[in-house]
Amino acid sequence: MSHDGAELTVRLDNGEAVGAERLLVATGHRIELAGLGLETVGLDPAAAAVATDGRMRASDGLWAVGDITGCCTGWRSPSTRRCPSYGYGT
Repeated sequence: MSHDGAELTVRLDNGEAVGAERLLVATGHRIELAGLGLETVGLDPAAAAVATDGRMRASDGLWAVGDITGCCTGWRSPSTRRCPSYGYGT
């Protein structure tokens, strides 16, 4: 990952570069969607979680992973069985 002052760039294993203006990192287990501006991209800020497709895309240009999707990713529990594999852990 690199940042040139204007754009964040992540280099994938296949060599492809993915750029973004901002990176949001959030931790914790309480999902609070209100105030994130989700309505500006057609998502419901009153929802219990952000729904994603098979590639973790929530909306055009917006991806979501982790607790915000309603999945428990930090440990194994019965609720993780309904969540996609994120490519880490066992």
